[in-house]
Amino acid sequence: MGNDFWPASVHLIGKDILTTHCVYWPTMLKAAGLPLPETIFGHGWWLVNEAKMSKSLGNVVKPLELVDKYGVDAFRFFLIREMSFGMDSSFSEEALLANDLGNLYSRLLKLVHSFCDGKIPERQGKGIDTARSFLAEARLNVEELKLNSALDIIMKYIRSINRFIEDTAPWKTGKTDPDGTRKNLRTALEDLATAAWCLYPIMPEKMSEILSAFGIDDPVNLPETTVAKSIKTGKQIPPKASLFPRVKYAAPKIEQKPEAPEEELVSLDEFKRARLKIARIIKAAPAPKSDKLLLLEVDIGGEKKQLVAGVAEHYKPEELIGQLIVVVTNLKPARIRGFDSEGMLLAAEEKGKLVILAPLTEVSPGSEVG
Repeated sequence: MGNDFWPASVHLIGKDILTTHCVYWPTMLKAAGLPLPETIFGHGWWLVNEAKMSKSLGNVVKPLELVDKYGVDAFRFFLIREMSFGMDSSFSEEALLANDLGNLYSRLLKLVHSFCDGKIPERQGKGIDTARSFLAEARLNVEELKLNSALDIIMKYIRSINRFIEDTAPWKTGKTDPDGTRKNLRTALEDLATAAWCLYPIMPEKMSEILSAFGIDDPVNLPETTVAKSIKTGKQIPPKASLFPRVKYAAPKIEQKPEAPEEELVSLDEFKRARLKIARIIKAAPAPKSDKLLLLEVDIGGEKKQLVAGVAEHYKPEELIGQLIVVVTNLKPARIRGFDSEGMLLAAEEKGKLVILAPLTEVSPGSEVG
């Protein structure tokens, strides 16, 4: 085992194999007389719709297919940005399509061709060091293995470059102040070169494309403090570029549940055929040999009728005497368990409990409902 690769400063593992890598592996290293890793860090799982990937669920993401579709650099960028080390993260192909950096690069190329003949303008003075605070904060997050936070800081820096372009508005000053316009574009190019240098470990192929266009061919051995002034004055840059070609995202097809059949509608005339009236319960008793039925005698405005109601499991007879209820009065009489039922009371059911419908205030028995 070469000294170039071991001991590891950070030994990165999945959280479900902690025992193997934190007990057995160090034991074997000690037995072999080899140094232990300086840090062991367990990362979380990638989830899909908050569920762990599983062949049985059919939700496994195939990374090589995504690399073929979006490119390896875009996929690497996505993985770093979306994963908070130590926690589970949720995969979304749609989130892979963010493109602030590519848009900024294309915009600057166009502006340089519009106002600098397509060549990198010369540096005027020392330039504006806008990157220092961003880089210091990003470095602290990398040292704490908060790679997604470090990447967020760099992307914030990139958005600040875009704001700088908006504020200086070279499309307005290009003719009235050409020197100031070239100076501002040089500043934006230097800032973009610094951002590309920061992102090189994550996206080496795409960031090499930017840096090479600016005349920087060896970013690995380039100190941070010399990146900005290393871009080549007078270098002809490409007229346009597409770092991350737009790929149309097709959301996965979701199997549609069959629609419930439409409820059959009745006309107003049909509804009016059912006569609903207020009735008062004047007698109530259990039906013989039945645990579910009550025999009710009701007064419907001077007319008395007997109802056989299946509410014995929910109401005691004495609770009902004197209560007002709503009754369908023009049903054909039915014979239920040997008793005649001359109407039907209305009740609602919720979670297995019946609730008899009743008017909110005192109403005379026999009053029409509807």
